Amino acid sequence: MRDLMHLPVWPFILILGYPALTIVVLEFARRLALRAPFVSGILRQVAYVLLPTGGIWLILRVLAELPADDWAVRAAETAFALTGLYLLLRVAQAFRESLEISRAGVAKGRQDLSNPPQATHIHAG
Repeated sequence: MRDLMHLPVWPFILILGYPALTIVVLEFARRLALRAPFVSGILRQVAYVLLPTGGIWLILRVLAELPADDWAVRAAETAFALTGLYLLLRVAQAFRESLEISRAGVAKGRQDLSNPPQATHIHAG
């Protein structure tokens, strides 16, 4: 029993925590699918791409104890960073688009107020 207490904790976190986290993220994405499809899509990409690349990095760097300058560790870090950057840019793009839509709506509302529709009168006679 004492031997079990001296084992590193990272393997247990990776073996038990990673699947649990993936299931929680996917379930949350499923529940948001109708109300917030964009958020649901981002969460699915986190579960299917970001978490696996992070898991590969953890396996290589922490469990296998490879040095940080090893090519496999650097490739896993690069894949993780690029995936994270891609998701961040997608969120930023969606935020920018929502700002443009709201600005266009405000500008249209101002234009409608400044140029009321002209009344047309038809005279019968």
